[in-house]
Amino acid sequence: MFLCVVGGASAQHVSCRTNYYTVVGSDLREIHQSMRSSRPRQTGGHDGFTVWNVSWRFSTVYNGTVCRVNGFSTTTAITITLPRWTAPTNATDTVKAEWARFIQALGQHEYGHAQFAMAAAGEIQKGVRAVGDDSSCDSLKQRVSSLCDGTLQKYKGLDAAYDQRTNHGINDGARLGRGEWRRPAPE
Repeated sequence: MFLCVVGGASAQHVSCRTNYYTVVGSDLREIHQSMRSSRPRQTGGHDGFTVWNVSWRFSTVYNGTVCRVNGFSTTTAITITLPRWTAPTNATDTVKAEWARFIQALGQHEYGHAQFAMAAAGEIQKGVRAVGDDSSCDSLKQRVSSLCDGTLQKYKGLDAAYDQRTNHGINDGARLGRGEWRRPAPE
């Protein structure tokens, strides 16, 4: 349903997986209750969740005068967890439409998290290309590792800020029923 788009360098390896948990119910209240009880613990109480990491590998080559980075590559691993609901025959068109709206918004929000992973890997690749040579391989390895660690932390921070800014996607519509079903019944 949601794809990671990869472009550019062959030294970037990306794995993107979407896991689903099953949701049942014929109305919004039942679906919401099912999501609450079915979602995996690692979602932190959220309907969807994305975990990502960027790792890197490289070697150095010393030619007698200078040390250079050799064979630099990144590996980006992204796992998105989303609910999956199959509409029962007694679900109304309104409920089906609300689910479609919700899952689209939630998927877009989680895909936004995946984009931080891709951007981090791209910036790491670009930064390492600009590192240059060093008279010491140990010093070069430290510089490369520091650049990669710093870039990764920057994007992890941007990723966390994205959740704060969007209220975990709720501000962008990633809330089933937008709260209508929670209204108390009239007396």
